[in-house]
Amino acid sequence: MKFARFWGARNQRSNSTARLLLGLVALGLIFFLFTSTTTTEVQTTPDDVPVQSPDDDVIVESTKGKDVPTQPTKNDDVPEQGDTDEPVQGGTDVPVQPTKNDDVQQGDKVPVNPAKKEAPKEDVPVQPKTNNRPAQSKPERPLPPHSLYSVKIPNVVGYDPEDEDSENKMRRDTVKEAFRFAYEGYRDHCMGQGELKPESGHCHNWLGGNLGLTVIDSLDTMLVMGHDDLYKEAREWIAHNLNFAKDLSVSVFEITIRCLGGLLTAFDMTKDQMMLEKAQELADRLLPAFKTSTGIPFGFVTLTSGATKQAGWAGGASLLAEMGSLQLEFSYLSHATGNPIYAEKALRVFKVLHDNKPADGLYPVFINPHNLLMRGPITVGAIGDSFYEYLLKYWLLTNVFFLSRSFLFLEY
Repeated sequence: MKFARFWGARNQRSNSTARLLLGLVALGLIFFLFTSTTTTEVQTTPDDVPVQSPDDDVIVESTKGKDVPTQPTKNDDVPEQGDTDEPVQGGTDVPVQPTKNDDVQQGDKVPVNPAKKEAPKEDVPVQPKTNNRPAQSKPERPLPPHSLYSVKIPNVVGYDPEDEDSENKMRRDTVKEAFRFAYEGYRDHCMGQGELKPESGHCHNWLGGNLGLTVIDSLDTMLVMGHDDLYKEAREWIAHNLNFAKDLSVSVFEITIRCLGGLLTAFDMTKDQMMLEKAQELADRLLPAFKTSTGIPFGFVTLTSGATKQAGWAGGASLLAEMGSLQLEFSYLSHATGNPIYAEKALRVFKVLHDNKPADGLYPVFINPHNLLMRGPITVGAIGDSFYEYLLKYWLLTNVFFLSRSFLFLEY
């Protein structure tokens, strides 16, 4: 019974809805018919009201009550050229473009009522429509002055800043001044510490200790932008104040990509041996993280004792993005020092991952450094992203493609 009442009520609501929709459709039809009827009526003007001619400077008298010829349609009989029918006063003779079914010769003229339709001020011959007319190309529009496509992107190799136009030079100088403003704020308030909080002016050492994270990470930018004075100040601080002999547990991944990478980049650009010595000292303090049975490094290492640990939330596992984002820096350090130990430790990670590749070739983000148990999501986002980034970058740097099917140092 409950179901029957429910079904009956439902049918009743459906019938009401259907009636409402039908009513709306009927109203729409009535409105359409009404508007169609009103638009077909001939527009007239009141008595003694002048009608504006297509020529703005000419006023003609009203046409109400007079016989006014209308513009012919497809089935109208158009007078042949030479007929003496005169146009209505104030009208203008204009050529009519024939269509497929018209019997009108090119150039024929018909009278036009100026009160109903504007006519061009002069006769312009119109070409008849044809289906095989070649397509006309659109005129090229000039690019807006600030369009992205109008920006000249310089070639770094052999690039001469003097060849820049004034607008690009202004943009470049603006970016350089923005960097100087930000770095000088850090230098004046938090020199040698991790970073500056711009609103409060407080310093924050998220990596731990006064390791000059922002100083080191900004070295290459100073050199590229030509801020020689800032680079000189930063170099002096590194030479006399940077000290890695601290009882501090640091993320192997974070300190590698920021501090080790920053020092090696400065060395590569300046050949300053002090930068290379600092980089090698740091790498030596990170090597204990690789002392595992598989070669997969721990996530954290203490810089003085070499004690290792994992992130508490990782459940004892190492992270794919972290273990796979050390190879560029450690390999370049071996190249610069001639000591292969750094490259061997980092590249072993790629080999172990290849030898234990899952059947579908996709790596979960959590990998146990003791038994290589893999678990967790598969992603190219956070916790997995830079592993794939470094595979491509290492191939570009060395022409060696790891994780290929034949794998070991396949050279092109």
